[in-house]
Amino acid sequence: MDYLNTYYVCVLTFSCRSENNDREEDRICTYNENIGYVIYSACGSFFLPLLIILYTYARIILVVKKRNDEFKQVGETARVS
Repeated sequence: MDYLNTYYVCVLTFSCRSENNDREEDRICTYNENIGYVIYSACGSFFLPLLIILYTYARIILVVKKRNDEFKQVGETARVS
């Protein structure tokens, strides 16, 4: 999913290129002046992947904590026996 989002962000940037026009003012991309595109690009290329990574790390931390607690219980049971 993240790759598709990145693709859409890049497609808008590359679609503003004009290779048929030789004048300098025709080759200037104005997407970075559009506040909607700037917000969409920032969310799509930074914030959304950041949230996915943080969610994944949080899940990993919870699984490791759960397994660590299970190993402690097994260790305590083995000492008592």
